[in-house]
Amino acid sequence: MGGTIMTTEAGNQGVMQIRVTLNDSQPAIWRRILVPTSIRYDQLHAVIQVIFDWNNSHLYNFLTAGHHEYVSADLDDDAEPNELVDMNFPYKDLVEGPITYTYDFGDSWEHNIELEQIVPMADLTAHQIPFCLSGEGANVLENTRGLTPKEVTADMQATILNGRPAKEAGHLGIAGSDFNQTTVNDLLAEFFVDSWTERLR
Repeated sequence: MGGTIMTTEAGNQGVMQIRVTLNDSQPAIWRRILVPTSIRYDQLHAVIQVIFDWNNSHLYNFLTAGHHEYVSADLDDDAEPNELVDMNFPYKDLVEGPITYTYDFGDSWEHNIELEQIVPMADLTAHQIPFCLSGEGANVLENTRGLTPKEVTADMQATILNGRPAKEAGHLGIAGSDFNQTTVNDLLAEFFVDSWTERLR
């Protein structure tokens, strides 16, 4: 899932501050991040996987406010090039309105992505990019939507929870690891930062 986030001419406009919220989570599970305006849809998917501790093991898509869908090549091998996540950029779509990111069509984890502001390049010297500014709510374990701890079998404990005790995560599913901003940013730095940060110097 790694790989650097490369810049294009769109990157000269600064970086996007966006808030990603897991829909239907009570209390809300959300992350606020900085990403380049030049980020592609497939790269944004990879960043979201890191900040919510998803496993990148399911299909996904993005739906814009204008009801245009972007899909991964694995999801639709016959998709036209302008519909593929690795050929398009969410910046222009986020300017028009929030985007819905759906991960795992079985459990249907829907996330609302909202553009909060464009941050000038001059204000970013102290930050790696991508960077997680803040967040709340424990991550939710995959393949547990709608389950409660009492419904988790011993086999599920071994395969999904990896030996950890099951915790409540609202009505969505079972809570996984707690949100830790430092850990998230360490992972973002490991997977994505090098080439973009170099351009901020």
